[in-house]
Amino acid sequence: MQDQGQEASLEKLDKEGDEFLSKSNNSARVSILHNSPLLVAVFGGWITLLGGVFTVALQANAQLELERQKAEAGIQLERQKIEFSLIQKALSNPSREEAAKELIFLVDTGIIQSLDASRIRERAENPESLPYGQDMSSLLEEAMKSLEDSIEELPQ
Repeated sequence: MQDQGQEASLEKLDKEGDEFLSKSNNSARVSILHNSPLLVAVFGGWITLLGGVFTVALQANAQLELERQKAEAGIQLERQKIEFSLIQKALSNPSREEAAKELIFLVDTGIIQSLDASRIRERAENPESLPYGQDMSSLLEEAMKSLEDSIEELPQ
């Protein structure tokens, strides 16, 4: 009977020992995982990857915005060139009254929008104030300078 009691005690000790070893092995494994250089490298790699993706997304967004601004500036510049050529054609009319009528028509219909329409209307209402002959060259120089300034303001 004593042998059975000892065997039972030994079995109980064996089970307790196995449980203790399995718990200590599990905690050792967890401890090893937390302190593993591999885990640190993998975690660092993920952070680097996410940072790279975020940076690329920001740069792509900024590039798209810049391209949009360039396109809008290019469209505006082309519109100003067309409006300027229409004004130039109207002012080439030998009759100042006819030139004034053409200019007022261009402003009233909204064809001239990006240039100073109110100033053009003001000058066209008084045909004598319209440039003619020599005055035309100074107007052309002023308009060309304005266009060149617009070109320089375009984003690079």
